[in-house]
Order: sequence, then structure tokens, then C-alpha cells
Amino acid sequence: MKSATKPQAARPEVSQRPTKPQPDIPAVNGLLELYGFHEPAGVWIFAGWIAHSATPAETQQYDAMFDLGTLSAEAQMAFYPREDLGERGVGFIVALAGRRRRLGRLLRLEYQIGQASISIVPVDGVRELADRALADAAAEILFACSLVSDVSATHALLARRFVGEGYIDVVGFHAPSGGWLVCGWVSYDWLAHRHEAVSVDALFDAGHVVSSVVQAFYERADLGGKGLGTILYFKGGGVPPDRLLRVTLRAGDAVVVLTPTDANVLLPADQMVPQFRGLIGGAQAGPERDQLLQLISRAAYDGGNTLEPLADRVLVGLDEVVDCTPDSIVVFGWLLARPGALAQVTLRSARHRLPLDLDAGCVWHDRPDVIETIGRQHGYDDPRCGFLARVPCGAYAAGELYLEVETSDGAIGFRPVPRPQLTGISAIKRVLGELDPGGGDIDRVHDHVTGPAVAALGARQRATAPRVQTLSFGSPPARPEYSVVIPLYGRIDFIEVQLALFATLGIGADAEILYVLDDPPRLHEARTLAASAHARFRVPFRLLCLSRNVGFAPASNIGARAAAGRFVCFMNSDVFPTGGDWLPRLAAHLDRDPYLGAVGPLLLFEDGSVQHQGIAFKTLPAFGDWSFPQHPRKGMRARGATGLVPEIAITGACMMLRRDDLAAHGPFDEAFVVGDFEDTDLCLRLRQRGLGSAVDHGVTMHHLERRSQASSAHRWRMNLTLHNAWVHQRRWADTLRALRLAA
Repeated sequence: MKSATKPQAARPEVSQRPTKPQPDIPAVNGLLELYGFHEPAGVWIFAGWIAHSATPAETQQYDAMFDLGTLSAEAQMAFYPREDLGERGVGFIVALAGRRRRLGRLLRLEYQIGQASISIVPVDGVRELADRALADAAAEILFACSLVSDVSATHALLARRFVGEGYIDVVGFHAPSGGWLVCGWVSYDWLAHRHEAVSVDALFDAGHVVSSVVQAFYERADLGGKGLGTILYFKGGGVPPDRLLRVTLRAGDAVVVLTPTDANVLLPADQMVPQFRGLIGGAQAGPERDQLLQLISRAAYDGGNTLEPLADRVLVGLDEVVDCTPDSIVVFGWLLARPGALAQVTLRSARHRLPLDLDAGCVWHDRPDVIETIGRQHGYDDPRCGFLARVPCGAYAAGELYLEVETSDGAIGFRPVPRPQLTGISAIKRVLGELDPGGGDIDRVHDHVTGPAVAALGARQRATAPRVQTLSFGSPPARPEYSVVIPLYGRIDFIEVQLALFATLGIGADAEILYVLDDPPRLHEARTLAASAHARFRVPFRLLCLSRNVGFAPASNIGARAAAGRFVCFMNSDVFPTGGDWLPRLAAHLDRDPYLGAVGPLLLFEDGSVQHQGIAFKTLPAFGDWSFPQHPRKGMRARGATGLVPEIAITGACMMLRRDDLAAHGPFDEAFVVGDFEDTDLCLRLRQRGLGSAVDHGVTMHHLERRSQASSAHRWRMNLTLHNAWVHQRRWADTLRALRLAA
């Protein structure tokens, strides 16, 4: 939105607005001088003035607070200059979509600018304006705003007007088509607009439906020439059958409201189809009547597969369903249909209609097995018929699911859907296992298909904390200075090597060691190995055994919560010290420099070449130009430099922080599933708060790199890395771009 500070033409006078601001209230951000609900548009209008410092962003969430409730909506505020305010502020107007209901007295309008909460209060004596007065006052303000802002959308809303009248006689919910049928009448004033595109806004006791509408008309002698009978159909399967309060029809600027003639107009299911079939049969001939007859003739789903009889043959196989609620349901299968044969594919239950977006919401992949066994005999030879479809569902209620396939000729067929079986990491593996990691539409796939689904599965997994069983081996220090947290997954045998080196090189009496076993099936093996290692090396440690696998970030955070040291060092089980004083040397940097947040050692491969000396970021064109962490000089000979070197980020393979900083700015973000990117994310969060990261080249350790995990060549693991890269990219893209430009 353009600024309102440049000189403009004189502002017209606006009715219902004081001629000067209230100078005796310097603390307020502005004043509300008029407000009201414009019923034909379904919007609340608020206008007044605000300080220049309180002007919001182009699109903003607003909360209009009344003494009986709060209206919340996103909108764009428009501004205009006011001579009476001088440099103090500008005039504004904002339209918030919302239903008219009893809200009582207006208290204030609130929104956020950064971390600041802006509050605009009503001027003394302000009254809610009715439709005509509100429209006139708003029109004057919009005229002034139009000199500096685009207010065409608000103008169009306020141009809406009521035309004629209408009433509802009977209503029925038609379950097979997932929509509502309404019979009533409208006056001739509305009929002049019936050939325009019409939308419906239906208000029920239990919900709100906005949809396109099919409308047919028929003669009614009982109206005495006032209008015509009408039959409406609109989708609304997500709203349970309940009392219909009103139906608002909109065509261009014209609006008509149909209200029930009786308190109980909902037809029972057994009467609905026969009565409406007769009403539709008597409607005026035309495509609308034909469409309504086809809808009312649809059979209900009876649990069987009815795709076979469709004249336009559609072949669908469903392999699996993964429940990713409250975000979505993910469906795996294959589909064969001639181009143009499909009108819509919908995932349905008794209460829900969830359309499948076979373009933006789908990932297609090759299924040569389908072509060989089924496709060729029906004339199909394109193997790219397998799909993974994410179907947004919100707060989905469990129940039997089935697929509804509508062909372009209006025919309907059904296909049962298997019940969801997979949960946790198994579900995540399934969602990620079908993707081609190098796909060209990586942004679309992660933004609209796998990203939200995997994020929902990860959040569900994190919602229940694992049980933690703590086994102590020896007596740890009562008041440790250092806590070393080491997650264990896969290669638990490295415990022996680390403890042997801690014993040989020394780790200090003021260090506690916490191993976190994130591999429950190996509990017995780990307990036996831990007892044996302690008996041989006499280094005290604790073993925290988790009841289920949670991944690197949650396991590390569980260890950190159990830590008592002033410094916490996260360390992989395949990282081995080369000397005994590495803990105090790293901690000394944090003690000396309050602006240092994380420090790590120089990590070397077994042959002495560099594994890690800090992280830089590089954009990869093959992966959507996302930024990926790189290890400069990896595999090259170390330069022999010593001392502390600042870096953008350092690896979580060995990273020390103050425990207080970890509590204030951490811990690792568990939105990164299993592992990857949580270390750079933490470093960037520290950097955002003025705390840097660095590597001490004088402290060296060996890192075998990913030997601490069980090896895996599965495609899902590469795609999991890309999922975490997507989370990181969406969060830090602007920051990393700025760092590249500043370099």
C-alpha cells in the first residue's frame, strides 16, 4: 500500500466524524470515529484516524473487540491525509468480513506491528451506523483514500444492494451428492439477475457454507404475480443436517436473502428425494433442471466398488491411506482415465467431502506394474499413473472413507478406501518413499503435498513424550561444570571407544556424561554393553533409555533437560577426543566472550583431513535454489591454524553452549524430523539474538561422520533430508540471502 504522506487534494467532509482529534489522550494509537455492519456485503466497516507509527502492513489480522464477543479477520487498511491531524496521523478505513451477530458495545480495534500491540479505541459517543448511513459515510472516506490507495475491492463490497425478497419452504440434505436442496420463492426484482453467476452464503445453526449454486425456477400460482418458485442446490457436506437460518444469494452487486417460512423446514431423509424429484420435474426446462435431476438421481454409497459400470471407464487402485490429521489425509494409488474424462475425484465419508487436487496436490510416479497387469488390456501405456495425493481435511472425524469419481458426463462411481494403518516414523517413511528427490517441481511438492503432511505426522509424534528410564553407572559429580550429551542410535558399540578414550586421556572430575539411547529394541544390548564398559574403564555415566525412537533433536533435548552442568556439550557417539582438556578449553571461550553462543572443535577424519571447521551455505539449483549447509575444505589437509575462528554456524556433532543460553534460546527445534538442519537452525537463532558461533582450531577431535547411524540407502532418507531442508529454507531464506549479499 502506498504511503499517505505526499500532498493530496483536499479531503471531503466525512459525516459522523469529529473535526479534530482528541488531544487529551496522548497515549492512544488512534480513535475509531464510525463503525457498522454492511449486511449486503457481509462486512464490518471501521474508520477513524491513527498515528503514522501505527500504520499496519498491507495485509493484517485485526481483532474487533466488543463486550459480547470478538470479530477476527484479515484485511487491508486504507489511508487518506487529514489536515486536522497535521503530523499526528492519517485517516483510515478497514472492512472486516464477518457475520452479523449480537456483539454489543464496541471496545477497541487491535492488531500487531512486529512485537507491538496497537489498540484503537472508540471516540466518546460513537454509535453503530445502519446500512444506508454507513454506506454514505464510507463512500466519502473511500473517495479520499482512492487518491493514495487502491480501494476498488472495498468499493465493490459496499456497492452491493438488497434486491427483492425471498423465502424458504423446505430444505433437505442429499447425502449421495453431499449437498443441500432448498425450495422456496424469490420476487421478480431478483429474477432480473438470474442469468449472472450466482453464489450462495447459507447460515445454519451448526455452521456456515459458501458455495456456487445451481438454481432452477417454476411457476407458482399462489404468489399472485410476486415472483417465481425456485429450487437451489449447493455443496455443503461438511455441515451436519441442522436448522437453516437463512440463504443469501449474490449475483454481481445484487443480493437477496431467503428466510424460512416455518421454524422446521428440514425434510426427513425418506421424504426428501421423492418431494424434490417432483418439484424439479415441474421446473422450467433447461440445463439447470437437467443438472438437478441428475444430482437427485445419484445413488448412495453402499460399500461396494461401482466404477466398473461407468460409461466413461475410469480405473482406480488404492494401495494405502496415511492419516496426517489435523492437516490432511494422504492417499496412495494409481489412476487410468482418458484425457478429459474426469470432472472431479473426491474423498468422502458420511460427513465430509474432501476434493482431490490431481494437479497441485498430487505427486505422480511410474507404475509399470499397473500398465503390464491392467493398463495395456484397456488401451493405456503411460506408466506415470501412480499417485500420492494430499487431501487437506482440517479436524477430520474418523469414519469409513470412500472415493467418489465423477466423470465429465455427470456419472458417479464409488471405490472403497482402505483404513489408515501406519503411524509414527513408518507413516513418514511411506509418505516420503515415493518421491523422486531430484524432481523439478520441488517447491510445489514440499509446499503443497509432502511438507505439510510430514510436519503434521512429526507434530503428532512429538505430542506424546517418550518414557525415560535412567540407568546410572558409577557416581557422577554432584555439581558438574560440564554436561556431555550423546544420543545413541544404530552403532551403540562406539560407547566402548569413547569411554576408553575418556579414561585414557581424561575428561575431568567435573564432567557428567549422559548417553541417550534412542533405539528401544537395543535396550538389553546397550545395558549389557554399558555395564561392561563401566567395569573396564571406571568412567561414571548415565544411560537414558527412551521408550520409542524420537530422533536426534528430541533425544538431545531430553539429555539436555537432565543435564546439570553450567555448560552443555552435544556430541555424536562417533566423535573421539585427541586430548583430555577439550571441555575446559571450549568453555573458556564462552566464559571470556558474552557475545559467543556456540563453540566447537576442529573435526578431522581418521587420516587427519578436515571433516568440519565451520558451516557455509550454498544454493543448489538442482534442488529449487534452496540453501544447503556445506563444510568448507572438507577432505583437505588442515592448515595448522590455531585459535578461535567465527563461523555462520557449526555442526551439532560437537557443539558446546551455556546451559542458560540453551534454556533461553534453544533447545534444538524438534520440527526437524529424525535429524538434519537442527544444528544450523539453532546457530541461526543464536545469531538472531546477537550470539555468534565459532570453531577453535586448536582443539581437534576425530569424527567418523554418520557412522553413529545405521547405514541406509533408502530413498525415503534422502527425501527426509529434503523435508528438513524445506523447513529450514522457509524459515531462514531471507537471512541467508542477506548473509550472502553482505559477504
